[in-house]
Amino acid sequence: MTITAASVYKRALGAGVTQHAHQFQSLVMCSQERLVYRVIRGLPQGSRCLDWGCGNGHLEFAMNGMNVKAFSLDGTTALTPMDRLATGSHHTRLPYPDSSFDVVLAVGVLEHVHERDGSQRGSLEELRRILRPGGEIHVFHLPNKWSWLEASTRIAWKLGRTKQEPHSKLFSREDFLSCVPSGLEVVDGTRYHIIPRRFFSNLTIRDSEKFCAVVDTADDVLAFLLPWLCQNWYFKLARS
Repeated sequence: MTITAASVYKRALGAGVTQHAHQFQSLVMCSQERLVYRVIRGLPQGSRCLDWGCGNGHLEFAMNGMNVKAFSLDGTTALTPMDRLATGSHHTRLPYPDSSFDVVLAVGVLEHVHERDGSQRGSLEELRRILRPGGEIHVFHLPNKWSWLEASTRIAWKLGRTKQEPHSKLFSREDFLSCVPSGLEVVDGTRYHIIPRRFFSNLTIRDSEKFCAVVDTADDVLAFLLPWLCQNWYFKLARS
């Protein structure tokens, strides 16, 4: 199965689940996950995957048919089958044996663990434990310290112009590296996302694949030219 923004969004529409995840509000919103989908497409067939901190379940939905488990601190989700979902209340400890997974996918999770009395280093140590030797952790949507979107959201929130709270913790490359424990090696790191997608969700062409391709291309070009202003970091780590 080929996982692309268009194929995932089409399946979400057909299943009538778009109301359960903001990622499925429109094709142009779903395409914000295109880096995640690209990494998933490159995983070896049969990889044992964990969707760590699965949130609303959008990633597990996208990976339908793959060997994936999901873990949530927030209870059940409408998009994640119960036989694939584990829940817990401890801020770090996971209910899996050592070396249980080949791949861990962390999408918009690591930046929040300190809000539940955890720590970034502690979480990465626990993810290292459940990874087999040679396994990979993929960290997506880690907020960039110098993001123009983060700065504008923070200003708007302080002025009472938005109800969306800014992230309480932002990261530079050095900030992230300082959280990485021994036994994990950072093998890739890049910044991405510079164009806000929510503004397009009210447009009548929001589900046009051609329009989405234009937005994606503009986003990628701007991210290449102005990487320090991007919204997010992506990091790939390997267990030694």
